[in-house]
Amino acid sequence: MANIDYASLKKGGFMRQKQKGYFSLRIQVVGGNLTSENIRAVADVADKYGKGYVHMTSRQGVEIPFINFENIEVTAEYTFGKAAGFSVSLAGDIGLNFYATLSADTDEMTAQVTFKGETVTVKGVKTDKVAGNAFVFRFPVAPKDYKENVAFVVTTLGGDTITATSSVKEYADKFAEGEDGYALVQKMLAYCEAARVYFAAETVDTAKDFTADLTAFAATVSGTDDDITVEGATLVLEDTTEIKLYFTCADLTGKTFKVGNSEVTPEAVTGVENCYVLRLKNIVMKDIDELYDFTLGGKTVRYGALSYVKATLEDKDTSVSLGNLVKTLYELNVAANAYFAA
Repeated sequence: MANIDYASLKKGGFMRQKQKGYFSLRIQVVGGNLTSENIRAVADVADKYGKGYVHMTSRQGVEIPFINFENIEVTAEYTFGKAAGFSVSLAGDIGLNFYATLSADTDEMTAQVTFKGETVTVKGVKTDKVAGNAFVFRFPVAPKDYKENVAFVVTTLGGDTITATSSVKEYADKFAEGEDGYALVQKMLAYCEAARVYFAAETVDTAKDFTADLTAFAATVSGTDDDITVEGATLVLEDTTEIKLYFTCADLTGKTFKVGNSEVTPEAVTGVENCYVLRLKNIVMKDIDELYDFTLGGKTVRYGALSYVKATLEDKDTSVSLGNLVKTLYELNVAANAYFAA
């Protein structure tokens, strides 16, 4: 026992017990969700290498106690190289994250991800959210596609394959009322369904109730520049959340253009003479209520996602489905801020 590297064992999820020669294998469970296959594997390890029982931690993890040091290598080989679960992340898109643990010590791993009939390669990122040599593979999903299945296939260095399939909706539906994150997940589902309905051009007769005061988010223009005319702005709510600000200018020479503090080059709008667009890409959900400065030469436009929501809801020609979509976006932002503040 003199040459045991306890630090490395702990990093791999093996916690030293008071009883000499014994360790507890700590397994982090993403979102508290275990498949029936996961549960059978845990039970099998507990029966073969422990004392036939497991402990559920207060953080929704699993511990298998009384694993003899001599069995650690075989236990690691048994439990690693497995699908470890899913999670969802809210950025400008919705990320479906697949976690996998591998028995071989490697710094790089990729997954083949199939979505709506197309397969792409996704590079894994090492993560400490799951015990062992774990990787997370993130695949971006447009809100309107939240019901679509995403299939992950990871091939290990030994030639074995780890496969798992899920969807944003399937993951979200596992949250129980009262569980941490439940309120946020429900608002995410409402937003996704509103996006699906809007982009599918389905008929909607009932408008959502909405009483929020959005006065503070009205777009403003300051400064002067006779060469530049602000034409308008829009909010992209498809694959990512993005602001587009349009303007016309006959000559850009010598003028500075910025989004926030970053200097940018305007993009010419195809087919429209002297028309350009500035973009603010990938706005994360908790920042939907932020206002941003767009510098157009001597003019500054202050605008944000909720500026678009305000203008859309005030437009009498806005469809019910678009109105419901921007209302659920606002509600998702409120829920995201509340969740991350806690």
